[in-house]
Amino acid sequence: MNLNMGSQSFRNVEIPLLWGKRAILQDKKGRISIISLEGEEAKIEVLGDKPAPNIEYELVSDGFKIMRMGKDLYSFSPNSRIITGLSLVLRSGPH
Repeated sequence: MNLNMGSQSFRNVEIPLLWGKRAILQDKKGRISIISLEGEEAKIEVLGDKPAPNIEYELVSDGFKIMRMGKDLYSFSPNSRIITGLSLVLRSGPH
């Protein structure tokens, strides 16, 4: 998987990436899926480069942004393969 998250670039990743409490996966066709691991049950937010069913989202010029209770979490651009944290950020170390 090749993916940009903010200023970080990931190239030739073959295992799921963990982004905070989210797992980012790529299928054999190169499509990205993002799964939230928050709460008691995992919830698919992005499925095959598209917003998952029953997920709160809004279309933006280059893709879509995922929301929860009206709060913007992150945006995803399938064409450029860029994930941008809006209220979610890429952190290092325990918080």
